Amino acid sequence: LQTTEKKYFQLFPTAYVQYTRNEDNVFNFNYSRRIERPNMGMINPFRSYQTPSSYSQGNPFLQPSFSSNFEFSYTFKSKYTITAYTQGNTQVATQVLEVDTISKGFHFNYANIGKSTNYGINLSATLQPAKWWETNIQVFAFHATVNANYYNTASTNTYNRTAIVVENDNSFTLNSKKTLLAEIGINYTGGYIDIYNVHSPNANFDCGLKALFLHKSLVVGVNLNDIFKTEFVTSKNLYNGAISDNYYDARTLHLNVTYKFGNKNLRSKREHTGGATEESRRT
Repeated sequence: LQTTEKKYFQLFPTAYVQYTRNEDNVFNFNYSRRIERPNMGMINPFRSYQTPSSYSQGNPFLQPSFSSNFEFSYTFKSKYTITAYTQGNTQVATQVLEVDTISKGFHFNYANIGKSTNYGINLSATLQPAKWWETNIQVFAFHATVNANYYNTASTNTYNRTAIVVENDNSFTLNSKKTLLAEIGINYTGGYIDIYNVHSPNANFDCGLKALFLHKSLVVGVNLNDIFKTEFVTSKNLYNGAISDNYYDARTLHLNVTYKFGNKNLRSKREHTGGATEESRRT
């Protein structure tokens, strides 16, 4: 028999404070407390088998997680932003791995494993190195600490790790009429900790090409994702040493064709005369 105690009355405040010194300097401070409830898959107790001895299942007794977030940011000229934050989580709900030494199988379950604390700095900048080139750069540096007691209830295991993520999105205008456009995206994620697991570094490279025809009414676009097949992630469980290799086959090719119907000149004329029509009704 398992008894679960629930408290239904709790407060989840949110506060936003902004100070605008002038057009070029803006400061923000945010605080929030949030609840994250488990989804259906996390509480569904029925087993889903991957092999005869390996399966995953949910936990119907799983409790929600709570987080408290503090964030301070400074924006300069609407182009450069630096953000410092800290986040504390309690009753962290996550998927855990159990190894069966008798059947030589394993199964995944969900459990509330303890507490975690994250803090870091985010940097972002929007630049225009040339008239035909616009780039957005984001750098995320953070440190995660996990205090978990699921595998060893007699004591708390502490794990921590610092990681970095770099994202760079580029837009190019390839002709003077602005009817031929290109995009290149690069993403790098360093090795990071996720509760009991340490994930290996991985990278991603995407690109796209867009052409506009018939007075920009016809748009033809091509997008390639994970061109070099680099989104492999290897995870190692820090408690029992289990290693898993994951690849979700993110390499895709998308072809998009869009055509805009209607008379643009007629639409612009209606927008232009709409205010005058409304004014005449008033008079």
